[in-house]
Order: sequence, then structure tokens, then C-alpha cells
Amino acid sequence: MNSIPSMDRHIQQTNDRLQCIKQHLQNPANFQTAATELLDWCGDPRAFQRPFEQSLMGCLTVVSRVAAQQGFDLDLGYRLLAVCAANRDKFTPKSAALLSSWCEELGRLLLLRHQKNRQNEPPGKVPMQPPMSSMKPGLSHGSRDAQPVAIPFELCSYTQLIFFTPHTGVCVHIRNVL
Repeated sequence: MNSIPSMDRHIQQTNDRLQCIKQHLQNPANFQTAATELLDWCGDPRAFQRPFEQSLMGCLTVVSRVAAQQGFDLDLGYRLLAVCAANRDKFTPKSAALLSSWCEELGRLLLLRHQKNRQNEPPGKVPMQPPMSSMKPGLSHGSRDAQPVAIPFELCSYTQLIFFTPHTGVCVHIRNVL
């Protein structure tokens, strides 16, 4: 007979898996798969239970540090942090504040990348449509003095800017015809 109760065993197995994911997130060759698995897992509200917070935050710390680096995926990293930031009420205040900060930072990096890419495009070029999965908006939350963060998503015939007001979590969509 097993001496570890079923729920304790489940918690331990989940935290062990999160530690494994954390290791894979540090390698550009494994980042996409590990981050996608974590994003899928975070789609379930049970992912944000307190017994998993420390391990989950370990994974998200790695994402916040590497997502913008060469060979990693800034878009996927941002989406993952945004999903978690949208659930900030389920985290301790310290973790919620870290999530807000990381989400805002990656959002700014995405905006800068978009602006740089737009400057390098030939005039009159119509942007390609991204996969639908990349258009899932998340929320970013932060201090009351934080400024809205604009995240661009280029669609086939227009550019859509999604503004997140960090302290309220308000999401505003603005579409501009090209």
C-alpha cells in the first residue's frame, strides 16, 4: 500500500513535471514545446492552485528572462505570461506583481519589434495573417501608475492594436484599415 495520499502524490507529480518544463524552457530547441505545454496547462483554472505556485513561478521566471533572446519565442512567451497575469488574483501579491511586470515588459518588446518590422516593410505591403492562436489577448496588470501597453496584431487587411491598461485590466481593441 502506498503511504502517500492520492492528492499529495498528484501535487508532487505536477510539481515534478513543472520542474522538468522549467529545465526545457531554458533551451531554445525545447522552448516551443515546453512553453506550449505550459500554456495548455495554464488554460485550466486548477493550474493556479497554491501548491503549484512556486513551481509555476519558476517556469515563468525562466520565460521572462529568455523569451526575447535569439532562438526563443517572444510571442509565445508573452501569451504565456499574459494568461497567467489574467489570473493574478489566484497568486500571492508578490507573484502577481512579478507577473504584471514581466507581462508589461514583454508587451513593450513586442511593440518595439512590431514598430521596427513596420519600418523595414516595403510601402504598400499587406501583412500576412497570423494563426488564430496568436490572436488570443491576455491581460496585463501592474501598478496604478503604469501606462497602457499596446500590442499589435497584424491581420490581412488591417492592423489591430490591443491596449491593456495594467492597473485595471481593461482591454481595448482598435482597428485601422491599411
